[in-house]
Order: sequence, then C-alpha cells, then structure tokens
Amino acid sequence: MKKIPITKVSVLRVRESVKEHRTLQPLGEFNLRKEVSLKKKEREEQTLKWAYEYARTGEYSDYVSIEIKLRSEGFYEARNLLDSEFVRNEINVLCKQAQEKKNEQNH
Repeated sequence: MKKIPITKVSVLRVRESVKEHRTLQPLGEFNLRKEVSLKKKEREEQTLKWAYEYARTGEYSDYVSIEIKLRSEGFYEARNLLDSEFVRNEINVLCKQAQEKKNEQNH
C-alpha cells in the first residue's frame, strides 16, 4: 500500500465491484494544510474587516461589544484577533468617533 505524506490527503472514491465488494480508488491529492491555513487566513482577515466596519457604524460602544457580536455570529476567533492593544485602541477610537458623529446627526 502506498504511504501518503502527512500534508497530503488522497481523495478516495468508493466503487462497487462486480462481486459486490467495495474498493477504494484514489482520485487525486491536494495539500490539506495549505488549504486550511488559507481559509483560516481569509476568515481572520474578514473577521477583522467586519470588526472595523462595525466600529464605524456607531452602534457599538467598544471592542468588547463588537467581539460579542462577532462571536454570536460564529466567529469565535474574534477574541484572539482582538487581543492586540493596538487593534483594541483603534476599534475603541473608531467606535467613539462614529458614536459622536451619529449623535451630531441626531441633534
């Protein structure tokens, strides 16, 4: 039997044989680790993008309220992504500016 490296995953297909036995045939290989990390990176970028967009709406008071919103939408990595003092300060400033702008428009 051919050994598959840890970073490779064979895509297998189940085929009925004439004798009603099932056999597995490889259809191809792809780099699972690369695919997963790319998707993870894209998801992290999108989560941060939404955090900044939420901050600009004026509907959130600080990074904590945005983190709660993101986590409620299934983005549990928001806690780790917002675990930077720089990012938290930026989001808090954007929240404050957006709320001030929103209050000015309402008066």
